[in-house]
Amino acid sequence: SRVHPDSRIPMLGVELMKKMLEFTKPSSYCGIGTNPKTMIPLVKRFFGRSTGIMDQFYILNSNIKDYKIAKILDEPSCLTLTKFDHSHKLEYRLITKDEINDVLNKAQVDIRLPKKTYDYLIKRYFENPRYEYKCYKISISGLQDASLLVTREVAYDDAKALRIIDFIGDIEILSYLSQWASLEMKMHNYEYIDLLSSGIDEETLIKSGFNKKQPSSGVIIPTYFEPFIRENIDIYYEKSEEGLILFKGDADGDRPN
Repeated sequence: SRVHPDSRIPMLGVELMKKMLEFTKPSSYCGIGTNPKTMIPLVKRFFGRSTGIMDQFYILNSNIKDYKIAKILDEPSCLTLTKFDHSHKLEYRLITKDEINDVLNKAQVDIRLPKKTYDYLIKRYFENPRYEYKCYKISISGLQDASLLVTREVAYDDAKALRIIDFIGDIEILSYLSQWASLEMKMHNYEYIDLLSSGIDEETLIKSGFNKKQPSSGVIIPTYFEPFIRENIDIYYEKSEEGLILFKGDADGDRPN
């Protein structure tokens, strides 16, 4: 629902948001792609939201010689995928929607993640009318816990990249993605793998070989593909709790426009 564009009643959008929260009583609330000039000041003032800019992490494929999606200006060191020795090996495989319940039953979901049900995951990722997602069951060898990793492939000018869209499980498993990322990039010739998030300890992803995109660096990792814009663009968020962990797939952060 939204306020009619012809409405002349002041602050009606704020009242609509208040009523929505009263009726739905969500355990957590977030928005991704929040307008920094219009909505960010309002949600901070009237709802006490925690706001900021989503972090973007990436791993570049060092086998790519001519980047058509990413743009590398003056940071050659980021081309090396750091490999870390772990005492346990990451196990992963693509799963179907019939296996989602099994993963959820085995998942030790970080309490900082928004709660997501089986029905939500099926409708959001397996029955999406516009996008095709891949869902991986990932776990540490020898342990029963399992987590869900959701990805989506993007393309431009005959080049491809992979975006990590969502995650449900133990956040620390994200520090074991190095081998998975290396194989995915090699197998599909992805220019890079990236991840938009808020609330994740930077060191967790650095252990998997990710770099954090810095505004002053010479690396461009595009955010918009419809239409494609080869620029670094800040994506603002709002969330009900400062410690809430967000991914691009939360709220309507991964949408066609």
